[in-house]
Amino acid sequence: MIMFGMTCLHLIEILLYAGVFFLLHHYSTNGGFTEAFEATVWNYVYFSGVNYTTLGMSEFYPTGHFKVLAFTEALNGFMMLTWSATFFYSLAGQFFQNPDSQ
Repeated sequence: MIMFGMTCLHLIEILLYAGVFFLLHHYSTNGGFTEAFEATVWNYVYFSGVNYTTLGMSEFYPTGHFKVLAFTEALNGFMMLTWSATFFYSLAGQFFQNPDSQ
């Protein structure tokens, strides 16, 4: 249950970043994406997901001020995923050391 909850929280954060990219892309002129980008919901979610997990696998890249938001998302995702893994392994270690206390 803990792993499912952490996964849901990460997905919510990815969707929030995708929403910010969508809003900024449609309602500001501070940046955008390269010409390979098609403005669909799934492309925003895909970019946000690969950026959050620091994979960076994409045919399009941010331009302008979107670069700052993109690296901020990558740093935040790296820190949150690392923290989640550490927290989960800590709980799992406690469970396997004392299975009767659970």
